[in-house]
Amino acid sequence: MPTITEAAGQLAADGLPVLCIDTCVLLDVIRTPVRRIPGCIQCAIELAEMQAQSRCRIVASSMIQNEWETHEQAVMTELDRHLEARDRDALAFHEACEVVGISLSFGKPSYQAAGLVAKLRDLAAELLKNSIHLFPSNELKVRAFDRSLARKRPARKGGGVQDCTIIEEYLEFCRLLQAGGFAKKRAFCSSNTEDYQDGHKLHESLASEFASVGLVFTNALHWAVNELKKP
Repeated sequence: MPTITEAAGQLAADGLPVLCIDTCVLLDVIRTPVRRIPGCIQCAIELAEMQAQSRCRIVASSMIQNEWETHEQAVMTELDRHLEARDRDALAFHEACEVVGISLSFGKPSYQAAGLVAKLRDLAAELLKNSIHLFPSNELKVRAFDRSLARKRPARKGGGVQDCTIIEEYLEFCRLLQAGGFAKKRAFCSSNTEDYQDGHKLHESLASEFASVGLVFTNALHWAVNELKKP
């Protein structure tokens, strides 16, 4: 686990586009069938391929691993229950057709037993596993705490220290990249629109911070992947 300075030096030498991820984006891969997030699974697969082929680098804040482990099982359970409900709906449909004498050309599905929950979890986990995980910084923890107290986005109502730590680490990381002459795309992806956006745009206070370090905000994986592929 490199320090932020070490990670910036490593990625500057690599010269590849960089994606800074938020935990919710990884969890979105698992809950896509529930929330019907357009293009999420396809873009997660494409991002994993880009990662494996050294066409980009993914960076994870020191907060991400713990947040992932905290929420992973709950999101998997959410999808499992969704699929279980679809199985019950299908069973009720087939039973009704049988009662009224409708002959169906297809059998009863078994969504819950298909293995989708584990497959999507593994896809998201692989993205995280192969990311560059930043080592926590005491200085940035202080900045994050001050940011939270000031209710500065992504903090609201004086809370959100973890989110503030994530964004402070990424801003510092991008400052170091910029200072080193890094010219490739650097993007941040979070579907936490309530904390980051004002309507359809990045919140004004964050927009100026992001622009100052050349960081592009995206709120969905398909947008993030498209940004990484731009020259």
